[in-house]
Amino acid sequence: MLKHPIFSEAIFDLSTVGERGQVVIPAAVRKMELKAGDKVLVMSGLKGMSAILINARFLSKVLKKMEGSINQIKKRIK
Repeated sequence: MLKHPIFSEAIFDLSTVGERGQVVIPAAVRKMELKAGDKVLVMSGLKGMSAILINARFLSKVLKKMEGSINQIKKRIK
């Protein structure tokens, strides 16, 4: 496991894709970010990346904040 100084709590680790396409999420990541039953968005097709997982709760919060910011910008544009 490697902690990166740029990201205060980021964890980088390796996992292996099994024959059936299953991947084990490293324990350190599960303990920090995920609970049983959590939903994750799996994104693929980003240039240079095979896949990325995003915690759906986190994504929902980010999108709500973005929506508020976008609405404020729209009001200023009109």
